[in-house]
Amino acid sequence: MWNYRSRDIEREHSQAELSFWLAVGVWGQGYMSEALKPLLRFGFEDLGLNTLYAYHMIKNPGSGKVLQKNGFVQEGILRQRVRKWGVFEDVKLWAILRKDWQDETTYTQNGYNLTF
Repeated sequence: MWNYRSRDIEREHSQAELSFWLAVGVWGQGYMSEALKPLLRFGFEDLGLNTLYAYHMIKNPGSGKVLQKNGFVQEGILRQRVRKWGVFEDVKLWAILRKDWQDETTYTQNGYNLTF
């Protein structure tokens, strides 16, 4: 039980927002980290994006761990950015650049470049 997508694609600036949701019962099992890999590849290779960015509520640090594990860098905090159940919540803003993604996905082993 999960959902992820690229949304708000800004072609002029070659960027898009990434959002994801995962059922509480399967948190911490690595499913979302694995699911994001093909989405990042699609965004950077097929859509030609330069930046993918994502937000998560500060009180949900698990989402930040997923983003960090996939090469995203925290860029800031947006105060009262979202309204959840009638309460305004602060969020952390994360982003990954195409260059950083390429660096993360290319490894050198025994003199050969391997891309995953």
